Amino acid sequence: MYFVYEDCINVVLEFLPPSMKENFGYREVVLILLLENQYLEKIGIAGNPPKEDAPFIVDYLEVEQFIIEKAKKLLYNITVEEVRKVLEGEEVYMRKISIISDLD
Repeated sequence: MYFVYEDCINVVLEFLPPSMKENFGYREVVLILLLENQYLEKIGIAGNPPKEDAPFIVDYLEVEQFIIEKAKKLLYNITVEEVRKVLEGEEVYMRKISIISDLD
């Protein structure tokens, strides 16, 4: 299967805890996923074609910091916890479509 952003966004939105959904929604999920992709392109993992072959290791603390800093420049105040929940939801989606497995 292929990664489909709209499907991923829907899985992430379902994954988010109810307390987070009150002030956090579709727009913020899209922003975080796009900024994550921008980071992955910057380090050569994402893109067409990617510069790196799988398997690869991603420093998610660095990803979180990149997302938060870029979001602030766009006037979004996104927390580390929000970024983590979105990325966890994205992982649920990627496992669901078998892009990653329990061995990863």
